[in-house]
Amino acid sequence: MSGSTRTSLLCLAVLLVNFAFGAENIARTAYEAAQRLEKNGVYEQALTQYLRLVEGGQDEEISLMAKLQAAKIYLNSFQDYAKARTLFGDIAKRIDFPNLAAEAVCNLGKANYQESQGLNDIKAALGEFQQVILVYRETAAASEALLSAAEIEETLGNLKSAKHYYRSILYESRDKSAAPPAAFRLARCYVVSGEVATAIEELQRLRLLYPSSPEAETSLRAASNLYRMYLLKQESRSFRAKDLVTMELDDVAQLEVFGPNLLLLGKADLLTIGPDGKVVERKPMAGIRCIRVERGSIATNNDRAVQIKGQMTTVEYQDDDKIKIFDKVLASTRNSFGETYVIGDFEGIWKLIPKEINKQKKVIAEPFASLPDRPGRLRLDTENWFYALANNEKSLFVLDRQGNTKLQIREDAYNLDSILDFALDGYDNLYLLGKKQIVIIDNVHRPAQGPKVLARVDLPFKNPRRIAVDTAGQIYVAGKKGIVTLY
Repeated sequence: MSGSTRTSLLCLAVLLVNFAFGAENIARTAYEAAQRLEKNGVYEQALTQYLRLVEGGQDEEISLMAKLQAAKIYLNSFQDYAKARTLFGDIAKRIDFPNLAAEAVCNLGKANYQESQGLNDIKAALGEFQQVILVYRETAAASEALLSAAEIEETLGNLKSAKHYYRSILYESRDKSAAPPAAFRLARCYVVSGEVATAIEELQRLRLLYPSSPEAETSLRAASNLYRMYLLKQESRSFRAKDLVTMELDDVAQLEVFGPNLLLLGKADLLTIGPDGKVVERKPMAGIRCIRVERGSIATNNDRAVQIKGQMTTVEYQDDDKIKIFDKVLASTRNSFGETYVIGDFEGIWKLIPKEINKQKKVIAEPFASLPDRPGRLRLDTENWFYALANNEKSLFVLDRQGNTKLQIREDAYNLDSILDFALDGYDNLYLLGKKQIVIIDNVHRPAQGPKVLARVDLPFKNPRRIAVDTAGQIYVAGKKGIVTLY
């Protein structure tokens, strides 16, 4: 080979390297720009940019990273499970990029869990998380998979397995960012299994080891409430009251805890209220009867339809050979297995069942559980038992997962004038709101001889309407003049 030929080839190689290096820089710059768009909530544009990088394929790793982010947007922002699964499935095969593959498998588990409609779907999600734990234990996704697997095991009532996963995060995982939530959930498992003193110790340890974590302050309140309710052994306790929101509230339809915020549903809008009592967001909600908080998102229902997987679905029922629209849906709830239930102007609790009728996919409501009084409010605890408050505000019915009535809690049995509303904390303790007092009842799954009163809390104002309780047991009560915090 002549010297001139060698020189030409060398120059060509340099040009190709520079071109490749330039293309890689452009791809990385484009990826970072898409990340900024996503962070700012501009999901459509971010998704477009990610998909361009995927189709371009100039840099393999960046293309896979872009595909992963696009799949997450499909899953978390648009609830397009089919597209999300396709992209996650492509990345899951790439074991030559173990960190990306592990994250893809973990997100496949999340997709299965969010879209679950029964026990088999839940087990499929658990299987994906377990694969990450066993195969990709050294990756960053392992801690997230451990947290998710533990949550499912709690849902299934397998507290021993849940505790094992949480301890694995605390003592074996390299990702210490997952340790505070794992420690907090581990304490919950101890409370539910009757080990309250051990739970308080775990919460105190969390505060010492992770003082700057969001869970540290929550743990302080949780430990204080657990001590007052379980270890003081006094039915009457002093709770301090603090005005959180002061405003005229014409109609308080519902009050819920959503992360660090409160959600207040009124006649025509939904207020998101921050920890400082300021209104973070106001959304028009005319015609919305009820909201439900599930798996980190908010779903709604109006008189005729229920939001399922991000879509409003008309609730119908079969009357002989005719399909009719359900009469006035008052509330809906979705259990840990993805099964949806509604109450309305018909008697009892109804279950929504996907069916194909005349070659059309329908969601048909079928009678699930009968009650002596028509319910107006409906909730589920962590073991998927139902709590249905009668419209006359005299009785709260507790039903097991199969729809069998296990308890009828009457207002006169607890010296309440009525049961205006009720809530459940993170330990499945029950809070009954009366006109002058709140009665806190121990987790109904635990006592052998009927519900036990843990505390009574005097209300600091008249005309209460709705109650909510956060995971630490902090109480929020809404009335005509605003919202008060009791702690």
